[in-house]
Amino acid sequence: MNKAKAAQQQTQSVLDSTTQSIENFDYETAETNNDVAKAELAYAQQAYNNAQDSNNYLKVLNDYNSIPDGQEKNDKAKELSELTEKNEDNQQMLEQLAQKVKDAKSTQLDTQKQIAEGLNEVELDKAEAELADKELSVMMH
Repeated sequence: MNKAKAAQQQTQSVLDSTTQSIENFDYETAETNNDVAKAELAYAQQAYNNAQDSNNYLKVLNDYNSIPDGQEKNDKAKELSELTEKNEDNQQMLEQLAQKVKDAKSTQLDTQKQIAEGLNEVELDKAEAELADKELSVMMH
């Protein structure tokens, strides 16, 4: 009878750790999904800034083309040069953020794969524990 009690306690312990594992997997999934969302948001914000800066550049270029030669045109030329540099920096930043999105999605896929493998093991442990519990119940009655 004590063996049966010990076996049932072990079964319960497996079931408890199974539940804990599943909760951990849920947390890991949420965390990687969150990382991807953050990376995508940063990328979207940068893309929006790029669009605004490009638009600004076009306005200044338009002004530059409509101004006769002189000091004002020289000032616009300088502004255009600065905006060109800013647009190049923006583009570089956007490429870096695109890489971060790609990395986050790659990590997310790896995590999902590991979790799927882990869940399979957990479900197997749970099934074995439940089977052992049923066999024990049959033997006790």
